Amino acid sequence: MEKGLALNLNPPDNESIYERYMKGAIKSDIGTLTGLIFEFIENKNDA
Repeated sequence: MEKGLALNLNPPDNESIYERYMKGAIKSDIGTLTGLIFEFIENKNDA
């Protein structure tokens, strides 16, 4: 937050995000988790 970034991995009714998060977190699939985070990270300074 101090860099002006936000991450929302809980959009309503998005099964794909849940499945990718669980695969990354539970099965230690770092590539999947990293891709998911970079896909949804937002720069609040650009808003």
